[in-house]
Amino acid sequence: MNQLTDRLRRRKRRTIPELLLRQIAHTIDGVELARQVCAEPVARAADRADDVVAGTGEAGAGQARAGLGDAALTETGRTETGRTETGRAEMAEIEHRGDSARARLIDHMSSSLTTPLDREDIFRASRSIDDVLDNVRDFIRELDLWQVQIPSGGAAALEAIADALVHLEEGVRTIRLPESQSHLLAARKAAKGVRSHYQHGLAEIFDGELTMDTLKRREALRRLDVVSLRLVEAADALLDGQVKRTM
Repeated sequence: MNQLTDRLRRRKRRTIPELLLRQIAHTIDGVELARQVCAEPVARAADRADDVVAGTGEAGAGQARAGLGDAALTETGRTETGRTETGRAEMAEIEHRGDSARARLIDHMSSSLTTPLDREDIFRASRSIDDVLDNVRDFIRELDLWQVQIPSGGAAALEAIADALVHLEEGVRTIRLPESQSHLLAARKAAKGVRSHYQHGLAEIFDGELTMDTLKRREALRRLDVVSLRLVEAADALLDGQVKRTM
């Protein structure tokens, strides 16, 4: 009898907001990994530039930094393969955990008598969050396959995406409270701000010579724009559910 009680306690079911929060947490992990993958080559290039500058005069310092900065963009296929391969392996684990969290959420909703919001809206939000993680996975995979470095607009876009996810997380955490709506609106605003970073990134890309590398970098940057669209959809789904609840 005691063993049965212990098992039941261990299997205590989480609430729907808790399960949705777990899914968001895994998505935040994926975005943070993408930020690390994108930041490492830049940091390494800066370190290499400092090493070279230390052995040159002031006249050659600027030229050395510029040359190594270009190398970070054009020689990624030879020097940064391990970085993106490791990122892909870690991302596969994060995506698996995210899929498991979504599966538990759907299973819980199918057997629950009541839900904090309309089931359809929770399902829409969960699906959009899952799409965010899938697109972040594809972003890291494409960086590895194409061996490109995204422009500065990409780093700013990832930061805005991370900010939107934090607001979305708070919106779900307070889903039964009045302040939830303000958090969800902030998540929507941050996600829509990614479009501006995307456009500035495109301008940076198109300022250079049109090459195959240019097209690869543009496609990688576009992936982040898609992530922002899915985030807007997730916030909108939860906002729709709140409106229905007040009607």
